[in-house]
Amino acid sequence: MNKDKFFELLRLPSRGGKNQQIHTYIKYELDQLHIPYQIFNKTTIYNINDPTLPLFAAHTDTVRTEADDKVAPDNIKEFDFKGMTIINNEKHILGGDDMCGVHIILELLKAGKKINFLFDDNEETVWQASSRDFVRSFSKELSNIPYGIVLDRKGNTDIICTYNRYGHQDFENALIEVGEPFGYYPEVGMCSDADFIRNVISCANLGVGYQKAHTNKEFVVWEHMENAFNYSIAIIDTIHKKYPVNPHIFTRYWENSIVEQVNTIIDASGVLGYR
Repeated sequence: MNKDKFFELLRLPSRGGKNQQIHTYIKYELDQLHIPYQIFNKTTIYNINDPTLPLFAAHTDTVRTEADDKVAPDNIKEFDFKGMTIINNEKHILGGDDMCGVHIILELLKAGKKINFLFDDNEETVWQASSRDFVRSFSKELSNIPYGIVLDRKGNTDIICTYNRYGHQDFENALIEVGEPFGYYPEVGMCSDADFIRNVISCANLGVGYQKAHTNKEFVVWEHMENAFNYSIAIIDTIHKKYPVNPHIFTRYWENSIVEQVNTIIDASGVLGYR
Protein backbone atom coordinates (compact mmCIF):
# COMPACT_ATOMS: atom_id res chain seq x y z
CA MET A 1 0.00 0.00 0.00
CA ASN A 2 1.01 3.59 -0.57
CA LYS A 3 1.76 5.24 2.79
CA ASP A 4 2.25 8.69 1.26
CA LYS A 5 -1.31 8.60 -0.12
CA PHE A 6 -2.60 7.63 3.31
CA PHE A 7 -0.88 10.66 4.84
CA GLU A 8 -2.38 12.80 2.09
CA LEU A 9 -5.84 11.58 3.09
CA LEU A 10 -5.26 12.03 6.84
CA ARG A 11 -4.15 15.63 6.37
CA LEU A 12 -7.48 16.66 4.84
CA PRO A 13 -10.35 18.02 7.02
CA SER A 14 -12.55 15.05 7.90
CA ARG A 15 -14.78 16.02 10.82
CA GLY A 16 -18.47 15.36 10.33
CA GLY A 17 -20.18 17.90 8.07
CA LYS A 18 -16.84 19.46 7.11
CA ASN A 19 -15.38 16.54 5.17
CA GLN A 20 -16.10 17.74 1.63
CA GLN A 21 -12.40 17.53 0.75
CA ILE A 22 -12.47 13.82 1.58
CA HIS A 23 -15.27 13.30 -0.92
CA THR A 24 -13.40 15.31 -3.55
CA TYR A 25 -10.27 13.25 -2.88
CA ILE A 26 -12.11 9.94 -3.31
CA LYS A 27 -13.78 11.05 -6.53
CA TYR A 28 -10.46 12.27 -7.92
CA GLU A 29 -8.78 8.95 -7.13
CA LEU A 30 -11.63 7.01 -8.76
CA ASP A 31 -11.50 9.26 -11.82
CA GLN A 32 -7.75 8.65 -12.11
CA LEU A 33 -8.44 4.91 -12.11
CA HIS A 34 -11.28 5.34 -14.64
CA ILE A 35 -13.61 3.59 -12.22
CA PRO A 36 -17.27 4.65 -12.55
CA TYR A 37 -19.24 5.73 -9.49
CA GLN A 38 -22.52 7.33 -8.53
CA ILE A 39 -23.48 9.85 -5.84
CA PHE A 40 -26.31 9.31 -3.36
CA ASN A 41 -27.65 12.17 -1.23
CA LYS A 42 -24.75 14.44 -2.22
CA THR A 43 -22.01 12.84 -0.11
CA THR A 44 -22.28 9.05 -0.49
CA ILE A 45 -20.04 7.66 -3.25
CA TYR A 46 -20.80 4.17 -4.50
CA ASN A 47 -20.76 1.58 -7.26
CA ILE A 48 -22.96 -1.51 -6.89
CA ASN A 49 -23.26 -2.40 -10.58
CA ASP A 50 -22.02 -6.02 -10.46
CA PRO A 51 -24.18 -8.43 -8.41
CA THR A 52 -21.48 -11.13 -8.59
CA LEU A 53 -18.99 -9.10 -6.55
CA PRO A 54 -18.80 -8.44 -2.79
CA LEU A 55 -19.45 -5.01 -1.30
CA PHE A 56 -16.68 -3.17 0.58
CA ALA A 57 -17.72 -0.19 2.71
CA ALA A 58 -16.05 2.55 4.77
CA HIS A 59 -17.25 5.89 6.15
CA THR A 60 -15.84 9.29 5.24
CA ASP A 61 -16.52 11.23 8.44
CA THR A 62 -14.43 11.31 11.61
CA VAL A 63 -14.97 12.68 15.11
CA ARG A 64 -12.12 15.17 14.77
CA THR A 65 -12.72 18.71 15.96
CA GLU A 66 -11.87 21.93 14.14
CA ALA A 67 -8.63 22.05 16.12
CA ASP A 68 -7.75 18.49 15.10
CA ASP A 69 -8.36 19.29 11.43
CA LYS A 70 -6.41 22.53 11.65
CA VAL A 71 -3.18 20.96 12.93
CA ALA A 72 -3.39 17.78 10.81
CA PRO A 73 -1.37 19.03 7.80
CA ASP A 74 1.74 19.63 9.93
CA ASN A 75 1.11 17.53 13.04
CA ILE A 76 0.53 14.04 11.63
CA LYS A 77 3.79 12.13 11.90
CA GLU A 78 5.16 8.61 11.93
CA PHE A 79 7.70 7.01 14.23
CA ASP A 80 9.14 3.59 14.86
CA PHE A 81 8.14 1.63 17.95
CA LYS A 82 9.58 -1.86 18.39
CA GLY A 83 9.87 -2.30 14.64
CA MET A 84 6.33 -1.08 13.92
CA THR A 85 5.41 2.14 12.13
CA ILE A 86 3.13 4.25 14.34
CA ILE A 87 1.14 7.15 12.85
CA ASN A 88 -0.52 9.76 15.06
CA ASN A 89 -1.74 13.35 15.26
CA GLU A 90 0.08 14.19 18.49
CA LYS A 91 -2.31 15.29 21.26
CA HIS A 92 -5.13 15.39 18.70
CA ILE A 93 -7.58 12.93 17.15
CA LEU A 94 -6.01 11.28 14.11
CA GLY A 95 -9.09 10.14 12.19
CA GLY A 96 -7.88 6.63 11.44
CA ASP A 97 -11.50 5.75 12.19
CA ASP A 98 -12.28 5.53 9.33
CA MET A 99 -9.67 6.91 6.96
CA CYS A 100 -8.00 3.50 7.32
CA GLY A 101 -11.02 1.87 5.72
CA VAL A 102 -11.28 4.51 2.99
CA HIS A 103 -7.61 4.14 2.09
CA ILE A 104 -7.72 0.33 2.02
CA ILE A 105 -10.69 0.31 -0.37
CA LEU A 106 -8.96 2.77 -2.69
CA GLU A 107 -5.81 0.65 -2.58
CA LEU A 108 -7.83 -2.49 -3.40
CA LEU A 109 -9.22 -0.73 -6.46
CA LYS A 110 -5.74 0.46 -7.46
CA ALA A 111 -4.55 -3.15 -7.15
CA GLY A 112 -7.16 -4.08 -9.77
CA LYS A 113 -9.48 -5.92 -7.41
CA LYS A 114 -13.05 -6.09 -8.69
CA ILE A 115 -15.51 -5.10 -5.97
CA ASN A 116 -18.65 -3.12 -5.35
CA PHE A 117 -17.91 -0.21 -3.02
CA LEU A 118 -19.63 2.23 -0.71
CA PHE A 119 -18.06 5.35 0.80
CA ASP A 120 -20.84 6.54 3.09
CA ASP A 121 -21.13 9.53 5.41
CA ASN A 122 -22.22 10.44 8.95
CA GLU A 123 -21.53 7.00 10.43
CA GLU A 124 -20.23 8.62 13.60
CA THR A 125 -23.75 9.93 14.28
CA VAL A 126 -25.48 6.58 13.92
CA TRP A 127 -29.02 7.94 13.63
CA GLN A 128 -27.91 10.05 10.66
CA ALA A 129 -25.71 7.47 8.93
CA SER A 130 -26.15 7.72 5.18
CA SER A 131 -25.80 3.93 4.95
CA ARG A 132 -29.25 3.62 6.54
CA ASP A 133 -31.07 5.45 3.73
CA PHE A 134 -28.71 3.99 1.13
CA VAL A 135 -29.64 0.44 2.13
CA ARG A 136 -33.34 1.33 2.08
CA SER A 137 -33.07 2.94 -1.37
CA PHE A 138 -31.03 0.15 -2.94
CA SER A 139 -32.21 -2.89 -1.00
CA LYS A 140 -33.11 -4.79 -4.17
CA GLU A 141 -29.73 -4.23 -5.83
CA LEU A 142 -27.81 -4.94 -2.63
CA SER A 143 -29.72 -8.14 -1.89
CA ASN A 144 -28.21 -9.70 -5.03
CA ILE A 145 -24.65 -9.13 -3.81
CA PRO A 146 -22.96 -12.21 -2.26
CA TYR A 147 -21.76 -10.54 0.98
CA GLY A 148 -20.43 -7.32 2.46
CA ILE A 149 -17.21 -6.30 4.22
CA VAL A 150 -17.14 -3.15 6.36
CA LEU A 151 -13.61 -1.91 7.07
CA ASP A 152 -14.17 0.02 10.29
CA ARG A 153 -12.94 -1.87 13.36
CA LYS A 154 -10.04 -1.13 15.68
CA GLY A 155 -6.96 -3.33 15.77
CA ASN A 156 -6.06 -6.01 13.26
CA THR A 157 -7.58 -9.21 14.62
CA ASP A 158 -11.36 -8.81 14.91
CA ILE A 159 -14.05 -10.31 12.72
CA ILE A 160 -17.27 -8.68 13.94
CA CYS A 161 -19.94 -10.93 12.49
CA THR A 162 -22.32 -13.36 14.22
CA TYR A 163 -21.74 -12.01 17.73
CA ASN A 164 -23.18 -8.70 16.51
CA ARG A 165 -25.70 -10.52 14.29
CA TYR A 166 -24.19 -9.04 11.14
CA GLY A 167 -23.67 -12.16 9.10
CA HIS A 168 -24.65 -15.79 8.75
CA GLN A 169 -22.63 -18.42 10.62
CA ASP A 170 -21.46 -19.99 7.34
CA PHE A 171 -20.11 -16.63 6.25
CA GLU A 172 -18.25 -16.16 9.51
CA ASN A 173 -16.78 -19.66 9.18
CA ALA A 174 -15.46 -18.78 5.73
CA LEU A 175 -13.92 -15.54 7.08
CA ILE A 176 -12.28 -17.45 9.93
CA GLU A 177 -10.73 -19.97 7.54
CA VAL A 178 -9.36 -17.28 5.23
CA GLY A 179 -8.37 -15.04 8.14
CA GLU A 180 -6.39 -17.55 10.18
CA PRO A 181 -3.02 -16.82 8.48
CA PHE A 182 -3.62 -13.11 9.11
CA GLY A 183 -4.47 -13.55 12.80
CA TYR A 184 -8.19 -12.72 12.57
CA TYR A 185 -10.88 -14.32 14.75
CA PRO A 186 -14.52 -13.60 15.79
CA GLU A 187 -15.18 -10.93 18.40
CA VAL A 188 -17.97 -8.69 19.74
CA GLY A 189 -18.01 -5.09 18.52
CA MET A 190 -19.89 -1.84 18.88
CA CYS A 191 -22.02 -0.32 16.11
CA SER A 192 -21.04 0.34 12.48
CA ASP A 193 -22.53 0.65 9.02
CA ALA A 194 -22.91 -3.13 9.19
CA ASP A 195 -25.88 -2.53 11.52
CA PHE A 196 -27.75 -1.36 8.42
CA ILE A 197 -26.09 -3.33 5.60
CA ARG A 198 -26.78 -6.63 7.40
CA ASN A 199 -30.50 -6.18 6.74
CA VAL A 200 -30.03 -7.09 3.08
CA ILE A 201 -26.77 -9.06 2.86
CA SER A 202 -24.58 -11.12 5.16
CA CYS A 203 -21.71 -8.91 6.28
CA ALA A 204 -18.87 -8.41 8.77
CA ASN A 205 -16.78 -5.55 10.15
CA LEU A 206 -13.01 -6.12 10.14
CA GLY A 207 -10.13 -4.59 12.10
CA VAL A 208 -8.15 -2.12 9.97
CA GLY A 209 -5.27 -0.96 12.15
CA TYR A 210 -6.34 2.03 14.23
CA GLN A 211 -6.35 2.12 18.05
CA LYS A 212 -7.85 4.38 20.74
CA ALA A 213 -10.37 5.88 18.32
CA HIS A 214 -12.24 9.07 19.26
CA THR A 215 -9.44 10.16 21.61
CA ASN A 216 -6.40 12.42 21.31
CA LYS A 217 -4.28 9.29 21.81
CA GLU A 218 -5.53 7.63 18.62
CA PHE A 219 -2.88 6.03 16.46
CA VAL A 220 -2.54 3.71 13.47
CA VAL A 221 -0.08 0.84 13.10
CA TRP A 222 0.83 0.87 9.40
CA GLU A 223 1.81 -2.80 9.36
CA HIS A 224 -1.61 -3.69 10.80
CA MET A 225 -3.27 -1.74 8.00
CA GLU A 226 -1.23 -3.69 5.48
CA ASN A 227 -2.32 -6.92 7.16
CA ALA A 228 -5.97 -5.85 6.82
CA PHE A 229 -5.35 -4.99 3.17
CA ASN A 230 -3.82 -8.42 2.49
CA TYR A 231 -6.66 -10.15 4.35
CA SER A 232 -9.17 -8.23 2.23
CA ILE A 233 -7.43 -9.41 -0.94
CA ALA A 234 -7.55 -13.00 0.29
CA ILE A 235 -11.29 -12.65 0.97
CA ILE A 236 -11.94 -11.26 -2.52
CA ASP A 237 -9.86 -14.00 -4.15
CA THR A 238 -11.26 -16.86 -2.06
CA ILE A 239 -14.86 -16.24 -0.99
CA HIS A 240 -17.34 -16.16 -3.86
CA LYS A 241 -20.44 -17.78 -2.40
CA LYS A 242 -23.59 -15.83 -1.62
CA TYR A 243 -24.64 -16.19 2.03
CA PRO A 244 -28.05 -15.74 3.69
CA VAL A 245 -28.66 -12.75 5.94
CA ASN A 246 -28.42 -13.22 9.69
CA PRO A 247 -31.82 -14.48 10.91
CA HIS A 248 -32.04 -12.15 13.94
CA ILE A 249 -34.32 -9.13 13.55
CA PHE A 250 -32.14 -6.75 15.57
CA THR A 251 -28.39 -6.45 15.81
CA ARG A 252 -26.71 -6.49 19.19
CA TYR A 253 -26.44 -2.68 19.14
CA TRP A 254 -30.12 -2.05 18.39
CA GLU A 255 -31.30 -4.67 20.87
CA ASN A 256 -29.18 -3.11 23.61
CA SER A 257 -30.53 0.33 22.68
CA ILE A 258 -34.10 -0.93 23.04
CA VAL A 259 -33.36 -2.46 26.46
CA GLU A 260 -31.67 0.75 27.63
CA GLN A 261 -34.65 2.85 26.53
CA VAL A 262 -37.10 0.50 28.24
CA ASN A 263 -35.04 0.62 31.44
CA THR A 264 -34.96 4.42 31.27
CA ILE A 265 -38.75 4.55 30.89
CA ILE A 266 -39.31 2.11 33.77
CA ASP A 267 -36.95 4.07 35.99
CA ALA A 268 -38.58 7.38 35.08
CA SER A 269 -42.03 5.97 35.80
CA GLY A 270 -41.07 5.24 39.39
CA VAL A 271 -43.11 2.06 39.27
CA LEU A 272 -40.33 -0.06 40.74
CA GLY A 273 -40.42 2.07 43.86
CA TYR A 274 -44.05 1.09 44.49
CA ARG A 275 -44.46 -2.46 43.23
